[in-house]
Amino acid sequence: MTKTETQCSLCPFRHFMQRTISSNGTIMTENCEKCPANNKVSGYGDTCIPCLKTDDNCECQDDETCEKVEENKMFAMIELENGSQKSSTYIAKNIRRATKGCSNGNAQACQHLANICVLQNYRTQTASACTEFDKIANSMVYKRFDINHPNSFLEIILIQYALNGTFLGMKTLSESNLNICSQQKNKFHFGTFYEMQCFIQLQHLLYLSGGQPIFNDLYIAFLNKSGQKQMYAVPILNENIRLYGEFVNRLTPDEFYNSKWILTRRLYFVDSISLGTLNDAQNLAIIRYPEKIDIRVQIQSQKNGHIMPPYVRIRHAEIQHNPEKQILVQFAITYHMNKSHFFQYIEIVLFALAVLSFIFAAIRAYSWGKRSGKMIIDGATLIKLILFECEILSD
Repeated sequence: MTKTETQCSLCPFRHFMQRTISSNGTIMTENCEKCPANNKVSGYGDTCIPCLKTDDNCECQDDETCEKVEENKMFAMIELENGSQKSSTYIAKNIRRATKGCSNGNAQACQHLANICVLQNYRTQTASACTEFDKIANSMVYKRFDINHPNSFLEIILIQYALNGTFLGMKTLSESNLNICSQQKNKFHFGTFYEMQCFIQLQHLLYLSGGQPIFNDLYIAFLNKSGQKQMYAVPILNENIRLYGEFVNRLTPDEFYNSKWILTRRLYFVDSISLGTLNDAQNLAIIRYPEKIDIRVQIQSQKNGHIMPPYVRIRHAEIQHNPEKQILVQFAITYHMNKSHFFQYIEIVLFALAVLSFIFAAIRAYSWGKRSGKMIIDGATLIKLILFECEILSD
């Protein structure tokens, strides 16, 4: 509570003194006004200030009480790869503040809440940051960029945020930590198939992450028909998302699409905070890192040199903190084409040929019947028709 609320005051509890002052500085009137919900009296007692960010331990309630904020573990669970759940101390301590700030229109708090949702692998079956974010339904997208490359280059832009929702700036994927195995840019040229696996020391991976997870919204930049630069949001296929116990975004090696997919907009690089801090409990901290990153690009079958909007597949693995541990990561760029229309064309051609062959066989059977003196179509003529059709098809 503030100083004004703990000492004697002319106004009732959680009311502030509203004064009307004349032009010469004389106080004309003094009235006590009640502070609205989620606000408290300032140190001078003449105005109200938001509780958010002014007191880590108290939240102002509408019933004029100061409630002690407890860690809400129901909202702080993270489901691990093996199906077990672990409570995150960081999320428990920060989710309520982020939710409050976002509901009050604080853009940074909304980004913070969205980042916590990503750390929880977009869990929506139970109460989580994602369910709270959906209730608020308030997000911001930064659309400024200053990149100038031709469309022959697969130019993917990263809009980056810190864990607390602070906007960090923009960076191309080819220059970011997501391009972890190699910083070569030529693999991003259109039509270049690329796949690389590499071992990297966990300590170096944590160094690249900068100590805190960085969250990225991905966009593909391109020139439209008028020559103007535009950006299109790249969907994320997060393979760690689990729906009713099933990893709905995981595919077999020869599978390119699944109707159960849950596409998202944001991903993180390395998480070393939500499941234990490195400084406090090095033996217990669990690190989540990108085990596989695959950019999938579908080529348009009707237009040469055109592609459908790409999407990014990402899967995070978990590992106990061990700085000397060597971990295997994979980065790939894959192009594919929907070949179903080719089979449709083949079916149409075969059907047309079958009709033509039947007409030709019918003409030959009719001519044979006339030469044989048959006035009507009998069984022999039908058998001859079948034989002629088989002969044509065999050729």
